[in-house]
Order: sequence, then C-alpha cells, then structure tokens
Amino acid sequence: MEKKPENIPAYQFKELLKYWNSDKHKKMSATNIENRKKLKDPYTASKKSFAIVRNDLEKEKETSDPLSLKDIFVATRQRKPGRTYKESNEDTTRKIAEMESIETQQSENSDESINAFASIMGPEHPGHLRLYGRRVTKTSLKGKVGHFEPSSNTTNDHMQKMEERMIRLEEKIEEQKEQYEEQKTMMRQEIVEDIITKLQRSGLPIDANILATLYSRPLGEASSTQAATIHLIHRPSLGSNNQGEENE
Repeated sequence: MEKKPENIPAYQFKELLKYWNSDKHKKMSATNIENRKKLKDPYTASKKSFAIVRNDLEKEKETSDPLSLKDIFVATRQRKPGRTYKESNEDTTRKIAEMESIETQQSENSDESINAFASIMGPEHPGHLRLYGRRVTKTSLKGKVGHFEPSSNTTNDHMQKMEERMIRLEEKIEEQKEQYEEQKTMMRQEIVEDIITKLQRSGLPIDANILATLYSRPLGEASSTQAATIHLIHRPSLGSNNQGEENE
C-alpha cells in the first residue's frame, strides 16, 4: 500500500493487488511475456498511430520526395536514447542499416528503382499492408489524399499500363474514323448513283461538270466507273434531242 497512487481509493487498490497476485493473472502475465519475446521489430512510437507518424514526417521532411516505407519503419522502431529496454534491438538495428545501405547504393545508381523495405522485410502478405495500421488494405487506401504506393515499381507499372491503354484507344479511334469515312463515301456514291438513275429514266441531259461535282472529284480524277457513268449520261439518248424533244 506504500506505492498506492493518490488518485486511486485504498479499497480499489487492495482489490487490484489481490488480482495481480492471483494465479490466473500470474499465468496470463507469464504467457504475455513469452509472446512479447517472440515479437520482431516491436513498435516504439507509443500511442501514436501510423497516420499521425506519417503526418509528422511529412511536415518534417525537407524534400518533395514521397515518404518511403523505410522512413516509416525507422520512425516507428527506433528507440529513445538513454532509455533502458529489456529486449535487445540488434535485429531491428541490423535491418535498418541494410535498408540504408540499399538506399545509398540506389542514390549512386539513379537508373535502379528498388524498394529497400521490401528487399529486407520481404513482399506484402495478401490482404495486408504493412506500416499503415490494422485493417488497412490497398483497396481502402485507393483515392486517399497523401497515399503513396509502397513501391515505385508499382507506380511505374501502373503508368505503363495506362499509356498502353491510351495507345490502344487512339488506334481504335483512328480505325473507327477510317471506317466512318469509308461508309460515308459509299453512302454518297449510292445517293449519286440513285440520282443518276432517276435522271436517266427521265431522259434529261446532265452536264458532266455537275456529275463530277456530285462525286466530289474533278472530272479528270473520277474513277473509271464514274467516268463511264458520266459519259453515258452526257450522251443524248437515241430517242431524244438536246431539248428533250422526240426525234421524228
């Protein structure tokens, strides 16, 4: 009772001591201690969530480069200087050193694009996204402001796929334009031929220049079929003169 906090009543503190000294609590405590020892790279940012850590790092960074997973890992795993810890963090320190070594090599060779965090920690597990907090997935992050893909390779692949889709779309549009022009030309020819047929039946003479205009080509550039049609229509019929009167 000597170390009882002032804000806790004496009767409540007695019940708490009784609970701590119970066999049930001692067994649970021993189990938790063993489980704690199995944890790799324990979280050291206290009650700060990953979202708050990311926001703080965004404010503190001096460049416009997006935060890397390695930056988040270091910020949430580094230990406070001067504080004593029961467990060793040699494994975590080694991993951080290896990540920094990879980033240094990458900065020297700008052609390479390597995710230092994934290189050391391994690929993501299906349905899980590391260093974002519990229950966070890629799907839940889509469209979120400030979200960056965990790997620049993923972003590059996405951009490449988008470019390929745009190229295919442009090719399809050009193909549709060509088909439309062909259909328009065919429809125009059918209309002109229909007009010519009706004029033929009426026995009226047609000026060759008018026919060429209907075909949207100069007379000298008309196709052989069109030229033959123009010549046939331009020639007066045997049963009529140029004035449309019957010959005796």
